[in-house]
Amino acid sequence: MAEIKRTREIPVYDNKYLTLFDDEVEFPGGVAGKYVRARWKCAFGVGIVPITPQREILLIEQFCYACQRSFLQIPKGMGKPNTPPEQMAAAELREELGAVCAKLVPMTVLYVDPGFFENPTHIFLALDTDIIQAVEHESSEVILGVHRIGWDEWTSPKTLSRIVDPLTISSLFLARRYLETADAE
Repeated sequence: MAEIKRTREIPVYDNKYLTLFDDEVEFPGGVAGKYVRARWKCAFGVGIVPITPQREILLIEQFCYACQRSFLQIPKGMGKPNTPPEQMAAAELREELGAVCAKLVPMTVLYVDPGFFENPTHIFLALDTDIIQAVEHESSEVILGVHRIGWDEWTSPKTLSRIVDPLTISSLFLARRYLETADAE
């Protein structure tokens, strides 16, 4: 199997959230080069597709600094040491939506950008999700609101134009497949 071999790990930037590397590598065929990659300061991330009892999807509208725009996204967060992904997913529902769910279903593990980020993201479906309290968000994130989107509405051009995050789009399609399979049984 052809692969890119890391010959020297070179951290070039580090903060409390991530480390950025500009590694020395050997490409297939023995050619030396450089490769940039990033590692979050957590073992994993979580993403949750919250579905209400009325089959509405709850998406957050979040301001994204890099793009200087707000977009609709599933709730996401970073894992904490010695905390299982399921527990982190439930915590993110409470932190970002003020919500709880009747059942948390693991769907898959995705990599946001496997050519750049090395951390996996565990994707969950949160069934029968209810918002139970107001939320005070972390000062490092700007959540502008929670949107209730009808099950058949999220694929409309108007809504999809506000969902540009590939993790959110793929998670919504996985949730659709899961629920359609469950409905057929």
